[in-house]
Amino acid sequence: MLEPDEEEEREEEENDTNSSPKPTTQPESTTLAPSPSTPPPPAPAIAAPPPGLAKTAAHAKATTAAKLAADAKVETVATSGATSTEPRRMNRSRMIGYGYAIVLPFLALFFISLRYLDNIHEGLGTPVWSLVVSGALVAPLLVPVIAKYVAPRIKSIKISEFEVTLSEATVSNFSLKELSKQLNLDADQVTALEYASRMTSYSAVIIDTIKKVRETRDEVLVVDLQSGNAWIPPNLHFLASLAARRTRVEIIAFVETRHEEGAYVGACTPEALKAALEKEFPVFQQAVSKFDLETASLDYNMGNTYFSALQNLYVQTGETRPVREMWLTSAKLYGFAKAVLQRQQIAYNDALTAEDFRQVLLSKNKYTAVVDDDALVSLVKRENVALYLAQALARESARQSP
Repeated sequence: MLEPDEEEEREEEENDTNSSPKPTTQPESTTLAPSPSTPPPPAPAIAAPPPGLAKTAAHAKATTAAKLAADAKVETVATSGATSTEPRRMNRSRMIGYGYAIVLPFLALFFISLRYLDNIHEGLGTPVWSLVVSGALVAPLLVPVIAKYVAPRIKSIKISEFEVTLSEATVSNFSLKELSKQLNLDADQVTALEYASRMTSYSAVIIDTIKKVRETRDEVLVVDLQSGNAWIPPNLHFLASLAARRTRVEIIAFVETRHEEGAYVGACTPEALKAALEKEFPVFQQAVSKFDLETASLDYNMGNTYFSALQNLYVQTGETRPVREMWLTSAKLYGFAKAVLQRQQIAYNDALTAEDFRQVLLSKNKYTAVVDDDALVSLVKRENVALYLAQALARESARQSP
């Protein structure tokens, strides 16, 4: 018989023994022979934990799970936040850097032009002229930004009383229609060799034209193929070579007579046209190598040298084709210059539309033709459009600022 105190201590020890976890071990596998007379031993009874301890364990487990879920959520939010803000920071840094790349050259050009423009011409050394010159020189740097960020959203931009007329966006051009008529020497019945002999002296008309283009400083030459009886490859090569190296011409546009005069054919740079002709007619490159295009005197001796060399090369190669087979049409032009000809165009309007803005600014070409019922009206320069649009956006921003 136990005393009451001893009985209470024994009950506490039994409770501790039942509540403490025991390591689970796999019993060794033993094979017992079945004995029909011996019943299987009863399964040991597992003591249930006290109600209070079970609730405490469940609460601790739930608290741990909630904490892990909260940590995972915080980590996910932090990761997604870093992912979304990192590109913004990169874009902001890139834009700031690009802004410095534009502002710093602009300021440098402004102060340089303010210092030296007056030496070029009296009256140019004023802040106004310095701003104009600096803005014009920096304008090409604005084209990628406007093309990437402004042009795709041009419909959503509303600029008060803003429009770019064609007269503002187009560049002046020098028409060679009169020259085309002068080069028609009633030569249908002569051979290429005989025609080259005539051009040794008659190339003077091409030289005179190049001199005029140098004076006017035009960027565009318009070559009129007419109905296919105005230009032959050697004359065009001589013109393109001089335009590429001795003028400010950046593009040569071709027109022809179809259902009406001046139908647009395509355009390319003088250098690209020169290379395409030399690839198709290798003797042209040999003829032009007889003098230095960069430094030779721009006079009639240049034409005489070129066509005399070409005449000798025709003799060596046995060129006897009649000139009527050499007249250039748009089909023949495409035959050797298709890879370099651009034909991007917009329809004629008094002012550029939103679609015109997008097409011009997103184009890889520096110039876009403006046509009216297939006839070439003018060419729009991408930098001009970008500059006018940037100026309009700046005025609008200044107007809306408090």
